[in-house]
Amino acid sequence: MEKDCIRLTSEEKERLIEFKKSDKFLKAYKQIKEEIGLEERKKLYFRLKVLFCLFLLVKFFPLGIYLSFFAFIIFMTYAVLKEEKKSRLVDTYALGIVNSILQILD
Repeated sequence: MEKDCIRLTSEEKERLIEFKKSDKFLKAYKQIKEEIGLEERKKLYFRLKVLFCLFLLVKFFPLGIYLSFFAFIIFMTYAVLKEEKKSRLVDTYALGIVNSILQILD
């Protein structure tokens, strides 16, 4: 039994190969690749941030409460800004890559 697949003409295959080499595709692909790699590093960064806040809390006890709270607020603000960038990445993928491929196939 044959797998379900899209049958492309040689012209469509050629246009897809050209699109894969275009600057638009390479830029979007690079952004997606960086974001995927960043997901793994985010877990490590979060643990290091927690350890840093605990260090401030223990080392400078009376003042450490305020320092660790301030550091925590900064880290959470940074996390929110990164999530906004991630939503832009989804738009880049959906609008940039997928639409271009669909236009080639039409």
